[in-house]
Amino acid sequence: MVKVQRFCIQCGKEFHTYQHYIERYNGKGGRYCSKACFGVTHSRKITRQCLVCGKEFKIKLSHLRIRGGGRYCSKNCMFKAKTRKLKFNCERCGEEFFQFKSLARRGIGVRFCSPECWYSTIVGKGNPNYKHGKRLAPHNFSNWKKIRKMVLFRDRFSCRVCGSHSNLVVHHIVPCRVEVSNKLDDLITVCRGCHRTVEGNRLYESPIGQSTVTISVK
Repeated sequence: MVKVQRFCIQCGKEFHTYQHYIERYNGKGGRYCSKACFGVTHSRKITRQCLVCGKEFKIKLSHLRIRGGGRYCSKNCMFKAKTRKLKFNCERCGEEFFQFKSLARRGIGVRFCSPECWYSTIVGKGNPNYKHGKRLAPHNFSNWKKIRKMVLFRDRFSCRVCGSHSNLVVHHIVPCRVEVSNKLDDLITVCRGCHRTVEGNRLYESPIGQSTVTISVK
């Protein structure tokens, strides 16, 4: 066992410790000559100021390493800070409303004052699927179960994109808002995960014309 010479960072006393003990803690071992010096350093307190009430208080240095440590003098002040509300203006009606600071920090509930204002922005022209006022044509469900079963048998009950055999759906290559067709050439079997990808990769030339679909099938 090889010992090396070290100096205590608390009292400055010279001492010897094992080399492998220093390497075990990524060079942080062997900094104190005794447990007493270690305790003095880690029990040292510093003065901080509360962010809520402004009161000065003391806290251990080791507690500052904890997330959020040393910001509040008590649990009551911490609760007041986390339940504090901020003022926002509704993007729809312009009225002022309040939202909790903890939610606003994550961007939750800071745009609209009520569900009604939010809903009014996703209908009509506010909806990304809005196509010049063209309503979705009624879907023919009379023989859909039979056609769906035929498509699944044709594709051997597997996703044509990734080959999965679970959570399968039958997908319209040409979307129903462009043309409602239950032809077998226009239907394909995909899993729910690939279905979202295929829907997101569609590129339309016109709302009522032909559509270009980017999809790679196996």
